[in-house]
Amino acid sequence: MSLKELAQLGLVQLFEKAEAVLGERGLAKGLRFNPTEGSVDLVASLAIAAGAKPKDLIASTTLLDTGLPDNKELLLHAAMDVLDALRNEPDAWADRPDVTVIEVQSLLREAAMLLRVAVI
Repeated sequence: MSLKELAQLGLVQLFEKAEAVLGERGLAKGLRFNPTEGSVDLVASLAIAAGAKPKDLIASTTLLDTGLPDNKELLLHAAMDVLDALRNEPDAWADRPDVTVIEVQSLLREAAMLLRVAVI
């Protein structure tokens, strides 16, 4: 699938929403969703942006157990593929103790910009 096709699926908006989710909730480390603080990891921010409920992410460990319907799950996989092209293993990178929420949000903005440019 081309970058233009990915953009047409709504990935730009998904990345923008995920960036906002991280800004509101904060970045969780070592957990998909931290129920005590409400913070989320990179995958959970994308899943919530796609419509997942935070409570469904408590036991989530893969892209397949986010509680999303199949069509949204495919969108989540496509988003992770784009992020992986920009940063190898983006979810593992974002989970490192030295990586900040601002850096993760920057990666999401970069991905959105890449797709916006692909549409031009």
